[in-house]
Amino acid sequence: MRKRKKGRRTLFQILFRDFAAIFVVMVMILVTLFFAFSFYRSKKDYLEYNQMLLKSIESRLDSYFTGMEEASKPILSSQLLWNTAMGLREEEGLEDQLRISFSNLYYYSYHIKSVRLYLPETGRLYSMDRNVLVNNTPFVNFYEESQVPENIQEAISEPGRYEYQMGQSGDLSVTAGFSQPFKRKVAFVYQYTLAESFWEDLIEDLKTEEETVMIFNSSHDLSYCSREELQSYLPVIREKIEERQTSGTFHINLDEQFLVEYSKWEGSDWIVVKAIPLRRLYSNFTTNLSVYGGYTLLALLILAGILASLTRKISNPIGRLTEGLEAVTPDHFELDVYYEKDDEIGALYRKCHENINMIRNLIKKEYQMNLSEKEARLKILQLQLNPHFIYNVLQLLSNIAVESDNREIEEVTDAFGLLLRYNLANENRKVCVAEEMQALNNYFFIVQKTYGKRLEISTEMEEQVKTLEMIPLILQPVVENAFKHGLSRKIGQIRISVKAFLEDGCLKLIVQDNGIGMDQEEVRRINQFGLKDNINEDIIGGKGLALIQSRIELEYGKPYGIHAESMFNIGTTVTVTLPAVDRTNQGKETTDESNTDNI
Repeated sequence: MRKRKKGRRTLFQILFRDFAAIFVVMVMILVTLFFAFSFYRSKKDYLEYNQMLLKSIESRLDSYFTGMEEASKPILSSQLLWNTAMGLREEEGLEDQLRISFSNLYYYSYHIKSVRLYLPETGRLYSMDRNVLVNNTPFVNFYEESQVPENIQEAISEPGRYEYQMGQSGDLSVTAGFSQPFKRKVAFVYQYTLAESFWEDLIEDLKTEEETVMIFNSSHDLSYCSREELQSYLPVIREKIEERQTSGTFHINLDEQFLVEYSKWEGSDWIVVKAIPLRRLYSNFTTNLSVYGGYTLLALLILAGILASLTRKISNPIGRLTEGLEAVTPDHFELDVYYEKDDEIGALYRKCHENINMIRNLIKKEYQMNLSEKEARLKILQLQLNPHFIYNVLQLLSNIAVESDNREIEEVTDAFGLLLRYNLANENRKVCVAEEMQALNNYFFIVQKTYGKRLEISTEMEEQVKTLEMIPLILQPVVENAFKHGLSRKIGQIRISVKAFLEDGCLKLIVQDNGIGMDQEEVRRINQFGLKDNINEDIIGGKGLALIQSRIELEYGKPYGIHAESMFNIGTTVTVTLPAVDRTNQGKETTDESNTDNI
């Protein structure tokens, strides 16, 4: 089989190059879309998660302060407190009751820093923090009206209003003044203060080093910012939020670019805001990209492997078919590659086999069409042999008849008749090797009478070749050629031998003589002769072997034919190679083993 020519691209290379180009373009498009989608999805997921946390904090704020009001009811609804505040009775027993109620309030929430209760009627201020609770120290102070803390004074002037105030340390004070029944005069002022840890615990889920949490209360003008350096931006952010009706996001440029996300919903006075630096979003995107990008790269490598595998499944069968077609030559006109799958490639294989078989049949048919013309020429050429040979035989018969009256005339006449009948009767049919050898023996019987004891004849035929089929009149022209051009010109003893045997699955016929031989140029011309060459010389000369080659090639094709070897004054050997076709085996070619079995 021929090797693929260097420099020629294989189908795999072509397909893989085209697929790879399409694949790269698709990968670039997909990567671009992936980047855009990943950033959008990363931002969307991040904001959705934050929005959920913001609403959670908002809900917790409402729940916490509602709970504080419930926890304060035992104090605010105390009949003793109201009677004392309105001057209906003395303060006897009030201090003990307040101490118990304040202590219970501390146990309710660890965020409470201090609790105060101011009675304007008496000027007394009941104040408790955790130190007073732990050390059990007095918690009652007396204040002149001018000494009352400012936030309490404001509550006295606006009864019924809860006031939220942020201290410098981050504490949140909630103050409310409660008026006397049916009067606008404040009976007492209630105040509790939450420590800064309240805010830290509240926003623990949201607070990071690069993000800012802000909390607003619209009803009470409260603002809180987790980053002190951004405290001054609260009014600007609050103004933008109040312009919007629902929760959402917007960009703002403070000390850097921020994406502001806020939660604002009906039923709550609280607004929770998160200011996210844009670089934080890009950082999250980069982190996600490195993770997802690794998976994407792995997926692309797997896809490339699948692509290469699919490409090879297409290119390998077609590559084998190409090599098989390149191996088809005039000497070997057969396709030796096969593909069993029932798909488009299998159909291509089958069609190639069908076409090659069709071409081979057309060539064989063309040979058959030319056969009649060729054999007509052969008959004419063979007639050139017969007159000369018949003349010699008749001359021999005449000499024998003159010299003696015996059975030799009858024997020679019978042998010549059989030989002549064989030559004329078998021109258009095939014979077995045994028939060809028998005709040759008749020829040798006549020739032996001519040369006498000076001629030694030897014939050998293996048993398994007797029934093999062959075209007739192959051996006699070879033997005649040996006598005319080799043995008849040699002085002294002459020898000729004929052997028929099987070798490498072929029928071998060897004619060997010890004549004067042929020159090497004539041997070369005989060995190189083909159907395309023109026979226009005397076939009894060197062209007789060329004629035999033409007949064999016309019938069996190029692998078969004759091969001549000759050395001056030593002799000539002519080997005829034919296919081993057993007539008893329905015309099929046979091997040495199969012939042995048939025997």
